[in-house]
Amino acid sequence: MIRTKILNRQMKPFFEDIGMDIPLNKDVEKLSTFERIIVELLRAVIMGYHLIVLDEVGALVSDDELKKLHGIIRHYVEKGFSFLYICSHLEEISSICDRCALFTNGRIQKILEREELFNDPSVTYMTEYNDMVRYHTEKREGKQAAPVVFQWKGYGEDAACNFSFDVHKGECLAVQIMDARGMEELRKILTGDILPESGELLLNGKQTEIPGNCRIAVIQERTTKTMIFPELDYMNNLCICLTEKVPSIWHNKRLQKSIRNEYSPILGSDVFEMPVEELSEKQKYQLVYTRVLLQKPEILFCIQPFCGADLAHRMFIWSMLEKFLDKGISVVILSLNLSDSLAMADRLLILGENGEKREIARENFHKITSPVPWLHMYLSERK
Repeated sequence: MIRTKILNRQMKPFFEDIGMDIPLNKDVEKLSTFERIIVELLRAVIMGYHLIVLDEVGALVSDDELKKLHGIIRHYVEKGFSFLYICSHLEEISSICDRCALFTNGRIQKILEREELFNDPSVTYMTEYNDMVRYHTEKREGKQAAPVVFQWKGYGEDAACNFSFDVHKGECLAVQIMDARGMEELRKILTGDILPESGELLLNGKQTEIPGNCRIAVIQERTTKTMIFPELDYMNNLCICLTEKVPSIWHNKRLQKSIRNEYSPILGSDVFEMPVEELSEKQKYQLVYTRVLLQKPEILFCIQPFCGADLAHRMFIWSMLEKFLDKGISVVILSLNLSDSLAMADRLLILGENGEKREIARENFHKITSPVPWLHMYLSERK
């Protein structure tokens, strides 16, 4: 039997120590992502673990929450705890870590001491990705404003009721959601888990819905885990989004053969014979993004597309998103922090609690104060 009062009394000093108050009688499913991370961290501290591993936490929380988390980490470092902080961006690492080991293909390529993190720009270690970002930046410069293709007007049940924004045809819009609760609600709306009754969505000026709408595509976070269907073969995984446009796809062998002949040079001929769970990580990403390209949507919503992906896979995701933009398809990247999405974007929209909204055009990205990747590029653009 758990005595809540005694437990609260025992835990109170730990919460006071870090300046937080999380009710111990709160249901776990009602805890925010940030609160869950803090609870896990405190559990490790209370258990007396000497090494605590944090894996890609920056992709799970907002910028403000990340700053709080870094403060808590520093607090426990001073008390003698050690942390292994796994992250894909040197900008984030340099704000918290004392040393950094750069990994490629499971091998340490270089170890940077703290002073090197500030004096040696990350571009040195990410030349190919850096070149790709620069090429995209130059290609999107001077892009003329296009008509509005999609409007989100207070469509939601809770936090999302306060959100409203427009998306222009062929643009890449990065949407940073400062409230993790709002992010979770948006995710559930986009995946069809909830169907709000308040507000509306407009596509080309007409009211619409997301589930079952082939003109609106959604790519979920951790794509290779959430959007691969192991019970289906490769061809069915590839064509699953064509059902509405081409109802005969499942029994039309001639059409399936045509698709295979067209995409084998791109995807590889061997993948069509492989069980999908045996595909490499890159092949899984390629399967999902090609599936959505076949769908030919007017707008694509990506929920934290770079979350959990290493550098090589982030580069591949980047190249696939560029294919959508090159075809005039609008891309909306939803995230809690900016990471790679800012460099991809033509426009940044920051949605706060209670409907606060701030829009930043690409030419003003250099004014952003957060430690985001490729900020040096925006600075150089203004010189």
